[in-house]
Amino acid sequence: MTDNSPSIAPDQPEDPLLEIIAHLGAALIQSQPTDDPIIIGHVRRAHNLAVDCRREASRAATLKEQVMRRSSWTPSIVPNDNDKTIYLVVDDFGRDGLSFHETNLDRTELESVITDLMAGQYENPNRVVAFNTAERWANDVSEDIAREIRRRADVAYEDVSSIIEDFVTRHAGNERQLALRLA
Repeated sequence: MTDNSPSIAPDQPEDPLLEIIAHLGAALIQSQPTDDPIIIGHVRRAHNLAVDCRREASRAATLKEQVMRRSSWTPSIVPNDNDKTIYLVVDDFGRDGLSFHETNLDRTELESVITDLMAGQYENPNRVVAFNTAERWANDVSEDIAREIRRRADVAYEDVSSIIEDFVTRHAGNERQLALRLA
């Protein structure tokens, strides 16, 4: 059987929707139309849906393009609480490299970070970074954190946990603050 339908090739044949529209249009205008109103109705309906779908896709693409061109907004990863100092632990994951440890925002204040470090919540802490976007600063506070962990362990007459011993030694050295026990 030969195809007697006129060639209505889309300008961009790689667009499958345009190809569907072209074939449905060709079926509608063929030289020997079918008399079956059900087939004609289905073909017309499919053609109209494909045309509507193509128009909607084109409108959506145009709108997205306009919004992207006009908008200089980018989503922020900075918390909304502008006057809060955030403390984040950089963990060493070996071959996978260094990465900020995933943390809930309510666990980013100083006391939580120290408590979590002392409790062994991090695999291999490398450093602690603090930042405050309202005040526009960021610092490596690893030495201060390590000294505080060492101080707390000394006051409690305990050794620093083996999990964070390397972190404390690397950033605070081997100095110890000894307290005399009063009888």
